[in-house]
Amino acid sequence: MALGASGVRWTAYDFAYMAMLVAALGLGLELALRLGSWARRLGAAALVAVAALVVWIDGAVGLF
Repeated sequence: MALGASGVRWTAYDFAYMAMLVAALGLGLELALRLGSWARRLGAAALVAVAALVVWIDGAVGLF
């Protein structure tokens, strides 16, 4: 989808929203991978990834 396409009205807010989401995802994964056991690391990383996905979906279509 092109930025200038008709029907697409992205603003600076949209780019800031995604930048914060990507930064939070990166920070969350970095912190998750510093936990003790592999099970905790995997669980925390999955939790962070699913949370980021839910926020992304909500931002795209407004489910909640």
